[in-house]
Amino acid sequence: MYKKFGVFSGDIEGRAVTRFVGGLTEDQSAGAYAAWESFERSVDGVRGAFAFVHMQVL
Repeated sequence: MYKKFGVFSGDIEGRAVTRFVGGLTEDQSAGAYAAWESFERSVDGVRGAFAFVHMQVL
């Protein structure tokens, strides 16, 4: 899944793009997901870009 967010405003200004991947067992008793997210523009007036990963195993 590819998800593109709109514009953030305030102390954090810019845009973020997230890519998700995940899955479940056939009986849906276990699963996992991971997401890679990138953000670009400014945080507290400092311009730049960064990326981060978040995940969960059920």
